[in-house]
Order: sequence, then structure tokens, then C-alpha cells
Amino acid sequence: MAVFLALGGDWTVGLWRSAGTPQTTELVARLADYDTWNKSQGWSFEVAAGKIYFWAPASPDMAGPLRPWVSDGTAAGTRQLADMDRADPPYIPAGGRTFVAAGVKVFFAADDGLHGNELWGTDGIPGSTALAADLWPGPLSSDPRQLTGLGDELALVAQTPLAGAELRLFAPCTGNLQIVADLAPGPS
Repeated sequence: MAVFLALGGDWTVGLWRSAGTPQTTELVARLADYDTWNKSQGWSFEVAAGKIYFWAPASPDMAGPLRPWVSDGTAAGTRQLADMDRADPPYIPAGGRTFVAAGVKVFFAADDGLHGNELWGTDGIPGSTALAADLWPGPLSSDPRQLTGLGDELALVAQTPLAGAELRLFAPCTGNLQIVADLAPGPS
């Protein structure tokens, strides 16, 4: 069964599924009107850890910040993971919209309005989404980007006031986050 985002006849963007025939093609969830989708310039749509992760508004009738969602390809299994709308709009950098699996969790960068743009993790169950690492404590952002799953660990580039932007390795099981190599010594 293929799952995909598409514009429907009512000018709304939805999550659809199909086994390749008109009879098996159906709307799973209506996500947004066309204008909201067009203004966001599309949404990241990633398959990780057997689920589909994507960014969409809180409701189809709502413009504004995109929030993390998850789906198993059914209407009942399609839901918002976390309320990230406290920032207006949430900061989701280009190249940082991707959901990446590492170990048993999926990670992404987002801004909840309290911590700045930081690393978040989820197991795909609403209520399980939590801040994984706040590298630049407070409302400033470490801007995690170039997330790459390496088995049970996650490689990423993020910045801090003391080290600047550096390649880091995050071990979700222990919460240990370390600089792999100080490529540009000092703050940047």
C-alpha cells in the first residue's frame, strides 16, 4: 500500500493511500487547504521506524505553524505528535525538517517557543514527544541540522555559545551528546 500527500478535488491537501487501483485509493486524513499548503511550500514526508512522519497544521482549517504528525496509513492512526505552535511560526530550517530514526526513536529539530530550535525525539505515540537535547539552554537555538541516523546513535551539526557549530554525536539511550571533532575551535 502506498501512502502519499495529494491535492484533492475540494482543493484540500490530504494524506492518501492506494494499492494502485481507483477502488483502493482513499483519503486517510484531510490536512490543510491549498493556500496553507502552498504558503508552507510543501511539507517534509518521511518514513522512519515503520511510520510516516510529516509536518502539517493543527487542523485542516487552520493556517499557521506546522506541527509534527505521525501516521500508520489509517485514519485512526494519523495524529498530531506535539503542540509546537508556541513559536510563531515554529522555526523549522530547510534541511532540518526531516525526521530521522536512531535506535528506537525518531528525531527532528523544532522550536516550541521555550527552548529555541532544539533536538526533539518521539516513539510515534502522542505524549511521548519530548526535548531530547537543549544544547543552547533557554530561548536561544542550537539549530540542529543535517540529522543522520547511525544505528543507535544520531549524528548532527548544532551550535553552542562556547563551541560554535560543530559535528556532534547523540546517544539516545544515555542522552550523551558529544562533539565528534572541534572543526572550528572557539565560538563561531
